[in-house]
Amino acid sequence: TAQHMHSPDENQLSCPRQSLWSLITNYVSESELLKIRAALGDPLVDMYTEVHSEAEMWHKKWQESLCYGSHQLQGSPLSDPPVVKELVRGEVKILLKTLKGRANNSERDNAELLLRYKPETLSYVLGHQEIGYGRSSNLKNADNFNRPSACSSVMSSAGSEIEAVKDMLSVTEIHRVITQLRMDAIFNLLQQYRLESYYNQFLQMGVKEEQDFVDGVTDEDLYSLGLSHVEKNRFNNMRTFIQKLSASQRRVQTVTLLKTSNSFNLWYTYPKCPERKLIKDMDPEQNTVEDLMLRISYLEKVANTQRGVCLYTVDGMPLTDDPFFNTWSLKERHIQNGDTVYAIFTPKENLRQAPQMPKQKPCEANGTEVIRCHIMLKGYFEVCVDLESDTMATLRQKLSMTSGIPGHVLHQKGKYSISDTLKKCGIFEGSTVFFSLSSFSEETPYDDMFYFSDVVPSVSQTLKGISIFFSSLYAIAEHRDVPRKILLAYIRKLTGCNPLVQSFNYDDVLTNLLQIAVVESLYILFRELLPKQGSQRGEKTIEDQDIFENSLYCWAHLINKAKDQTTEHEDFAPINLVSEDGNHFCEPVRVPGVPTVFERADVLDKIKDGIKIPNCTEEPLRECSLQRATDVEKILLSVPRSVRSYPLWIHHDKVNVEWTFGSMVEGLKAFTCLNVTPPLQLKDLGSTRSSLVMLSEDNLGVYLYKDKGSPDMINVHDCLDGKVKLVDLNILAAKTGDHREDETFVTTRTPKEAILILMDTSSSMEEECYENAEIKKINAVKELFDNFATRSIAYDFHHVIGLMKFDSFVKTLHTFTENLEKFKEHLRDLKANGCTLLYDALRRGARELEKVKERFPDCRLRIICLTDGNDSGSQTEPVAVTVKLLKSDITVDSILLGNVENNMLHGISNATGGCCFKPQTTKDGLKLFEIETVLSLEQRKPKKKLDASSISESGLMGLFAAHGYDEYPETFLPSQINGRVTLTESTLKKKICESKAGRFMEKEKRILEELRSLHCDPHPFFRVFPSESDFTFWRILMQGPPDTPYQSGVFELYCQFGPDYPVKPPVLRFVYHCNVNSVGRICHNIFDRNYNAHITMKEIFDAVYGLLIIPEPDDPLDSILAEEFLTSREMYEQEAKRQTEEHAGKSLDDMEKKLVDSVPQFVPQHLLCPLTKKMFVDPVKTVYGTVYERKAIEEHLKQHKHDPLAGPGNELEMSDLMSDWNMKKMVMDYRSQQIQ
Repeated sequence: TAQHMHSPDENQLSCPRQSLWSLITNYVSESELLKIRAALGDPLVDMYTEVHSEAEMWHKKWQESLCYGSHQLQGSPLSDPPVVKELVRGEVKILLKTLKGRANNSERDNAELLLRYKPETLSYVLGHQEIGYGRSSNLKNADNFNRPSACSSVMSSAGSEIEAVKDMLSVTEIHRVITQLRMDAIFNLLQQYRLESYYNQFLQMGVKEEQDFVDGVTDEDLYSLGLSHVEKNRFNNMRTFIQKLSASQRRVQTVTLLKTSNSFNLWYTYPKCPERKLIKDMDPEQNTVEDLMLRISYLEKVANTQRGVCLYTVDGMPLTDDPFFNTWSLKERHIQNGDTVYAIFTPKENLRQAPQMPKQKPCEANGTEVIRCHIMLKGYFEVCVDLESDTMATLRQKLSMTSGIPGHVLHQKGKYSISDTLKKCGIFEGSTVFFSLSSFSEETPYDDMFYFSDVVPSVSQTLKGISIFFSSLYAIAEHRDVPRKILLAYIRKLTGCNPLVQSFNYDDVLTNLLQIAVVESLYILFRELLPKQGSQRGEKTIEDQDIFENSLYCWAHLINKAKDQTTEHEDFAPINLVSEDGNHFCEPVRVPGVPTVFERADVLDKIKDGIKIPNCTEEPLRECSLQRATDVEKILLSVPRSVRSYPLWIHHDKVNVEWTFGSMVEGLKAFTCLNVTPPLQLKDLGSTRSSLVMLSEDNLGVYLYKDKGSPDMINVHDCLDGKVKLVDLNILAAKTGDHREDETFVTTRTPKEAILILMDTSSSMEEECYENAEIKKINAVKELFDNFATRSIAYDFHHVIGLMKFDSFVKTLHTFTENLEKFKEHLRDLKANGCTLLYDALRRGARELEKVKERFPDCRLRIICLTDGNDSGSQTEPVAVTVKLLKSDITVDSILLGNVENNMLHGISNATGGCCFKPQTTKDGLKLFEIETVLSLEQRKPKKKLDASSISESGLMGLFAAHGYDEYPETFLPSQINGRVTLTESTLKKKICESKAGRFMEKEKRILEELRSLHCDPHPFFRVFPSESDFTFWRILMQGPPDTPYQSGVFELYCQFGPDYPVKPPVLRFVYHCNVNSVGRICHNIFDRNYNAHITMKEIFDAVYGLLIIPEPDDPLDSILAEEFLTSREMYEQEAKRQTEEHAGKSLDDMEKKLVDSVPQFVPQHLLCPLTKKMFVDPVKTVYGTVYERKAIEEHLKQHKHDPLAGPGNELEMSDLMSDWNMKKMVMDYRSQQIQ
């Protein structure tokens, strides 16, 4: 924040232009203060309010001392604020050093130099330096600094002030000022910890500043000074305080110190980072790893969000797994100048926090026996104990108090019971007990704990996606047929993410940070592999929240692409982390000539006993020849204690997308370990082969082995809860609806509907399809089916679709599959010839669908037949094939092309509960295959089917007279649409009472919160009515936007919150279509690619409301309507107005009365709009002080140009209306009281 100018010689800094407190107010803007707080942390300083105000108070106290002739401030409230004191001390030191340099430079004009400082500041520095340090006799011969002439000169002219200061300026005195300031600080610090009696002794030892207590005073020195056990504890607390204070001073210092030529810089990068980023001016001895994390969070603008940062070394080793070691300095963690760290950002809930330390009961200072305790990398500590009564737990507590290290990170070496006495553990006076440091539990977790969803990805995924992701990881890790080394080399090449690759080479259980690396990095990689909006890689797009659901395709694609990858750089060296006795290293060292790492204590014992270490080149070996194994130390400080060996990697590419999702789906078939196995097929598997298996519709698990007692019982690993479960295969097949016993039918999910497309390719299909349209029937069929495939892919239905053609022969072009992109390849070469074996094709199709039903009993079956004529040449009779279709519960939809009349096919379709369509134009045909109820039976209102025993040819032919051709199938509405609804107030009162009993899940809590928000702050054009029996179902009334074709309409919608809400969006549909979509489906990106779990219902309402104001023709559900909007806006609006009058002509109040009974409510008069007589929702105030509901007053002003209450003559315009926030708040408060 301080601004400085370098002198021409660049060797010294020129003086600051203003004092510290002036710099703060002048150079730190209000908008920057929040950033400074985030960077420094709340415990340090509020740069604007605290420092500035306290500095002014300090200055005021000093001025008072001038008036009353006092040179000290007894009892000043500013005598002990450490942050302010350190700020001022920092400036004092810089000022004095600068003045000293200028004083030595005789060629400089000192008067001009000193004019840059306020006289008050100079006089304070040289005349009243004892302020705030609490001692009255700090300076010997201080008269030269405090003489009256110097004090009074502050109040005189600038020239005399400068002369007075120049008279006081001498290099010797400045040295005395700096020295005395330091001594004052040391005395006050010792006094604060009741150690001031040792002040002179510390001075005699050579202590000159506080930092000497940290790095210059040893435990042996404390013993020689005679400090008691309690005093040593206070000294250790003081040492800890100095370390924190030093860090605070550096963070808040507002002046730039003279930099050394050897500045310490670091680089960092992260996934998809275009190039490394530089961090300057770090202090390796004082800045901690936490400081580095905070700096990166601040630079990447995530400091004040719900995301945190994880750090890794450049080779992929986690740096910040252990919260305790994150408080160590960069030097202590062996992070060198110029090193590169890798950052991954993740939700803070994933990050391991330091455990909250319970308040320890003070240990009684009993015991006369002294034992030595060695703490990993911290040295020896002597602790007084009672061997007969003290336990290992007591020892750890005493050691914690002695060393200042939290007890929960101290772990004793050896197999000691925590409750046994020290004597029982074999510890005697003079014994040495070794302790390692770690926040990790000593227990080794199970090997399969990683394949469990305990890491939340930054982009929320569905439960099914989570289960597929972790199950696929299990398959990749466990199956030998996966070329793991080649695969990882390819992933490293694609991502440049070494932590991700390191995770897969980990033999032990993955640490928290390695799990995060896997989840977050693979999400980014899979997102790049899978098609997204605008990627031009086929019609299929994968939304962000569905990435993990497609993990199997991604793995198969990566394995396939990795075939030609080299593994020359995939070399790992195992680093041993345990000593010869099997315990973890505490102080790893190397001896000359031997590459092996030893425990320091073991080597010292060998030296003491005269034992020679094989291959050691120094004889005799001396203690000073031992070298710290810093590479091993760095690993020890980064991994859990359960890790005994670490694979160290010895030694960024953009994904080049040249594939479609369809090719990825096909690629999956080649890798059996990634294919989902049908439950019944597991009966024949051997006991050693693990496989993927669906445990439910939304949960993919891993088959482990069979139960020995029963061939139908298997053990599976559930990746959602991390448990191994015993499952009956027959029950599992019934539960998932998958009864396949072989792999002839490949699918990744249980299909809900199987559709067989029957395509007529007879010779008549060469004729023109429609009048005045130069398009052949065969080409029209190709175009219609292409539209069908494209829409089916976009809607992501759980369908399997087969393709069959018929002419003189019936031929299957493609068996049932999920991958519709492959279908289009079969359409290109279709040619028209031969006769029309329509009934034979229907019978063959029924037979194929029956095979699907055997495997998936709950699957709906349907045939879609596209033809231009009647049957010719079939051996099958229409009655027989109709009966077969009915008995197999197969629905037939038919599309007739051209001028043909085929009443028999029409009858078959209607008899089986299907529809018969006859589009008259190409546009009609394309529009038909955009309707959701044509694409899927799920949203279609069921038709009554005929009884199989009543079928006859005449009956089938006669159905046409009764029904005719269908325009489009009716939409199925949820059963709750006919149930009773209630007001939001009633539902909220009821559910809030129920929630107090703790019976609500997160989904229900979120719905309740959305309902509360819409009650207290309603949308002005929407009214919500929850179902009385199911508050996850809402009926909604929406008033049409003003100045649109829909302004006179009130439209009914319904909203259904599914089991995956809020991860997946709710279903919101129109009950009556309003020129948005023929069956009420709403197309807006807020329901797919732009949706996230934080989107509120009010935002969704805004989006739907906006569609009626400005449609989205570039992203339509109905391409014909979109074309009409773009080419003939007037015709589009006329049709919209007609549809509105026909389907939505009732008023909002009339519609509300139809849904709920009117309940009289008392509402304070001042909260009612004088025009509507209803409570305000969006109140506005006029220039006359009157308040109205916005849409009511705007409607009034369209006809009258005056204020309704003020009357004619009091002119009013739209621009005179202002939102009335006071009224809005009163209404919201009243609505909140309604539900209490």
